[in-house]
Amino acid sequence: MKPIGYWLNRTDKALTAHMNGMPADFGLTRTAWQVLNVVDDTPEAGDADVHAALAANADAPARTAAVATVLADGWTTRPAPAPGRLALSSGVVNYPRISLGRPRLTRCRTRGTATMSQHEMTFRAIDVGDGGDGRWAAHAQALWPLAEEWMSEEGRSPEGADRARKLFEAHMPELVPVLDRLARRLDRPGGGTFLTLAAVRPFFSGCTQIGGSGTLLRNYDFSPDACEGTVVSSRFLRPVIGMQEALWGLLDGMNDAGLAVSLTFGGRFVHGPGFSIVIVLRYLLETCDTVDEAIGRLRSIPIAIPQNVTLVDSRRAVTVFVGPDIPLTVASDACAANHQHLPVPDEQERFSRTRERLSAVRAAGTDVVAMLRPPLYQSAYEEGLGTVYTAHYRPREGRVSYVWPGESWEQSFDDFAVGSRTVTAGRAG
Repeated sequence: MKPIGYWLNRTDKALTAHMNGMPADFGLTRTAWQVLNVVDDTPEAGDADVHAALAANADAPARTAAVATVLADGWTTRPAPAPGRLALSSGVVNYPRISLGRPRLTRCRTRGTATMSQHEMTFRAIDVGDGGDGRWAAHAQALWPLAEEWMSEEGRSPEGADRARKLFEAHMPELVPVLDRLARRLDRPGGGTFLTLAAVRPFFSGCTQIGGSGTLLRNYDFSPDACEGTVVSSRFLRPVIGMQEALWGLLDGMNDAGLAVSLTFGGRFVHGPGFSIVIVLRYLLETCDTVDEAIGRLRSIPIAIPQNVTLVDSRRAVTVFVGPDIPLTVASDACAANHQHLPVPDEQERFSRTRERLSAVRAAGTDVVAMLRPPLYQSAYEEGLGTVYTAHYRPREGRVSYVWPGESWEQSFDDFAVGSRTVTAGRAG
């Protein structure tokens, strides 16, 4: 299984299911988006080409209206001396895409160099409290159409839903009241089952991370269009700040006790019964004060795919390997890329550069500047392996910096700033 194939499939499903919900002020419907596809794919496309290509998707009036919309809004032009033809407007090279969590409409201009493409991304910071006052629900309901695509076929059956619930109750009992509260607020069919994150399809990412001296530093490498990009401050059981995924899971984060955790994919494409790692990180931060306590809990939790977890507190920094086919194994040092055991197959190394990145992060240590340069800063965005953010956690201080080349966003328990930040990924420092 290749990560890019999975995410291309997911993106296609998301586009198909949700293009109709794009913001009305842009006036871009799903049919209009399909017009842009035809124009982009067909040199010197004319109105007749558009009507022929989209005949099965919309009736003639809808197709005509869509053509008029993309002309009027500046997405396309009538190039002289061919008034019956359509072309993308100058600079429009990437028409609207859907990112997990919110519709995003951009006219992206090529800013690439010979070695690295650049992607503009908007990250958001939200405070959801304990999930009971509507703030979490408003965000989650907007995400739900895309999040629902993660649900496994088994999870959609009554038997699968029951198994997921029982697994959650058995391994994360402290979070059951939170799960029920959020499920009521979400108020969507299958929402409670989804929130267990024990009945979802697997996802695979890149990433490099290292812990030491009370610091956790990581690069999250993924497809920019598939990264939710939401920094969340919550108080479900205790204060937690982290980068959210899948409505309430976490890719990385810290709690008020001074514990920080982060994940990377373990590099082996195997799958078994168990939880998505993002809910496991949430559970550890909600219930544990120290690295030792978190490792103790982690030993008994079934994990659906191989993952590397780095944990940091004021005394220790540890990386452990977990997965459906191995017991928890403590790594030789507190850093990880995208493998668990040697040797790494040559094809995997060519694709992911995991050994190269692990050697580089070991040599650099917890150096933010090094994380913003190749080989740790990756540019393979089309393969879902480009660096979309760097996170620098100082859990003893209750502080985290989200970093991009030339820009950073500071957040803390004492001063959490709700808002948004638009950044450029792919511009190595």
